[in-house]
Amino acid sequence: MNWEAVYRNHSPGVYQYLRSLAPHGREAEDLLQETFIRAMRSAAGLRQPEKIRSWLLTIARNLFLDACQSRSRQPAAPLEAAQAERAGDDPEAALLRADFARALEIVLGRLPEAHRTAFTLGIVQKLSYQEIAEITGWTLSAVKINIFRARRSVAAALRDHL
Repeated sequence: MNWEAVYRNHSPGVYQYLRSLAPHGREAEDLLQETFIRAMRSAAGLRQPEKIRSWLLTIARNLFLDACQSRSRQPAAPLEAAQAERAGDDPEAALLRADFARALEIVLGRLPEAHRTAFTLGIVQKLSYQEIAEITGWTLSAVKINIFRARRSVAAALRDHL
């Protein structure tokens, strides 16, 4: 397996997911590194190479939960800006996007962990319900319910920004 290519293709998505969970960018970076170290060490456990993205996100989630458990704290963190600023945008559009991203971070930080995870994986990462179920260990019904509730909560909280 070409780990350089795997890292290049999947690290941005794994980092974005970890950043949505971890309170500080530094923690997300550490967890990202540990995710790929663990993946390389246990590559023989990857039975379906076409599902490497789900496998990496599962490792990342488990590492995050382990870190939370060892520190005896609840996960609550903002999501890094949903979109980076685009070159050539006018300053007003960039300011509006940044304002919306900050509001989204605050709203996601207030959601229950299950809803935050569902929103991040389903809406931000655009994973299928099946992939989310594999990553989280939830049933498909639980995935659908958590995404529905997360969407409803986020939409209600961000109504003024839409």
